[in-house]
Amino acid sequence: MTLTASRAQLALDLARRHAATFDAAVAVSVVDDAGNLMCCSRTDGAAAELLESATRTALGAARRMSGTPDGRGVEPAPGVTVDCGVVPAWTPHPADKPGAVGVLAVATSVSGAGPRIVETVIDEIRRFDERHRHNIS
Repeated sequence: MTLTASRAQLALDLARRHAATFDAAVAVSVVDDAGNLMCCSRTDGAAAELLESATRTALGAARRMSGTPDGRGVEPAPGVTVDCGVVPAWTPHPADKPGAVGVLAVATSVSGAGPRIVETVIDEIRRFDERHRHNIS
């Protein structure tokens, strides 16, 4: 399975929406499992360094997932934390265990916001999939 543009955009939109609940300036990058940047964005007030950190971290995580060596270590900008989550593949059957099709990375300077945003987004994607499965059955 591959990460579709619409699924990548869903992850990006959900991350931006949840960042607003924390009143946090964030940068979000979504990369497919082959290490291709699918989409990225930063909210108002987010420095360009946040976007660079999110994108580099997502690309590095995707390379590690695919077994491709990444010789450039990933160091976020000072004062920036970057948290990643695996974007699950959509599966038509609830019993199927979804594989990973991409990486979501959220960079912020607001302590604790990144992991909560990533966790919430991945949970919402799974709930979206459950609703979709129910609608097509």
